[in-house]
Amino acid sequence: MIKKIFLLLCLVVMIFCCGCKKQEKPVADDLKTIMNRGYIIVGVKTDSYPFGYLDKHGKHLGYDPTLARLIAKGIFGSERKVKFVPVTATNRMMKLYSNDIDMI
Repeated sequence: MIKKIFLLLCLVVMIFCCGCKKQEKPVADDLKTIMNRGYIIVGVKTDSYPFGYLDKHGKHLGYDPTLARLIAKGIFGSERKVKFVPVTATNRMMKLYSNDIDMI
């Protein structure tokens, strides 16, 4: 019986804390912004092998740049329509939330 009361109380708290709030500002249409710009801006680490690193010629390689190129090819038809911005573990979320980059 105590478990049921506890679970019901948890459910009520979750509903109260995670309830829908009315948005006062319209949400920006990120895909429309990217399409109008003509390329996607991706934040990638440059020192995290195999996820993101620079080769000796300065080209971005790794899982993250490869995935970004595939996404650009899907959106624009060309994997060259991507701009890479170097990020670190400490500044990547800040750059994403401030709209300096489109994705990480």
